[in-house]
Amino acid sequence: MHPVKKTEFFDGVDGLRAIAVLSVVAFHLNAWLPAGFVGVDVFFVISGFVVFGACSTLDPTRLRDFLLGFYARRVIRIVPALLVCVLVSFGLMVLFVPLGTDGRFSERNTLTALAALVGGANIALSAGAADYWSPRSEFNPFTHTWSLGVEEQFYLLAPFVFLAWYRGRKASAALVLAAMAMASVFVAAAWGTSVKSFYLLPARFWELAAGVALYMCMPWWRGRLLSYRGDVLAACGVVLLGTSFLVTGTGTFPWPGAALPVAAALMLIMAVVARPDGWLNRVLTLRAVQWVGKRSYAIYLWHWPVFVFLRWTVGLESVPVQFGALAATLLLGAASMVWVEQPAKGLLAGRSASRGGGGGRASPGFGRPGRLLHGACDRPRNLVPTTTHAQQDRSAICLELHLRHSRHAPSLLA
Repeated sequence: MHPVKKTEFFDGVDGLRAIAVLSVVAFHLNAWLPAGFVGVDVFFVISGFVVFGACSTLDPTRLRDFLLGFYARRVIRIVPALLVCVLVSFGLMVLFVPLGTDGRFSERNTLTALAALVGGANIALSAGAADYWSPRSEFNPFTHTWSLGVEEQFYLLAPFVFLAWYRGRKASAALVLAAMAMASVFVAAAWGTSVKSFYLLPARFWELAAGVALYMCMPWWRGRLLSYRGDVLAACGVVLLGTSFLVTGTGTFPWPGAALPVAAALMLIMAVVARPDGWLNRVLTLRAVQWVGKRSYAIYLWHWPVFVFLRWTVGLESVPVQFGALAATLLLGAASMVWVEQPAKGLLAGRSASRGGGGGRASPGFGRPGRLLHGACDRPRNLVPTTTHAQQDRSAICLELHLRHSRHAPSLLA
């Protein structure tokens, strides 16, 4: 039996997500931050850390339940907001983006939009030799969806490593993950600064794997950072991340340039998890920072189309227009959370409740989606599952009673 585990949330991780998304927005807003693009690398590390942790609320003894639960969470988390953003952006593209003499602008943009809906925007951009730093990419409303493609492809492979870990084969899972991460580093080094190195999973896998590995090692490092060491680590992480925002150049990116922000992200996650009462966590849990962090996915989705369509129309050079673009991005991000992401989460919660998701075993319906990890239905939640023997005993008793009185209840997977 796999008991449903209680969860511990880390709001500081949402704060890190806010820093990451604002750095990306600042970079795209006519390079307000010289190397703000490394915020995406911070996102990759956070995603690996928290999504791996979310899997502990699933039942690893049932392969189908585990995989369906995992992928359902990812779909509900990513697809509704992405679909709305792509459809709205496509409609605006038809209105404002000229075809050009050969129609290629429209063709390339359309291909990227379609690929984004199936998690393949990064592949489409790489195949089209669409250099991320080129003006051509700056006028494609869907260029930013490349990072979602990397994450979605990573999570086609990673659940099997996750499953091995949660079934108790921790050494094997860690060795497989380490081997794949090392192979990814070698690929990134071999591909250098090419277009395929920037966009494709083989050269980016190691960044998400770093976050997964950090979670795997958490029992070892968490207790060692409870004192001043956690605050020192936080300071080192802030300095490292700030340095990467200023000095990382496109000529060394993504390898070895991404190593600096990835290392900084690892340090900062360790600091906020181990030292919830530390100075860094107090800063990252300020109300304004949390507001942005909780809407970071939607803000990331909408900022790029807003900037692109302004480039196509009135231009994005003047300071008033830039501030207007930033305001529009925040408003769209807030609207997306209220009218798209939360209803999607509620739909899943209703489905789970109607099909008996509250039993003792963690089901793909998740029972209470609001208690899931970052990367689940609401937003990528920042939690670490915890459980005690007493809680396990209560879960077992509840499940026994539930089975006695509802043997004919419909299964979620029926």
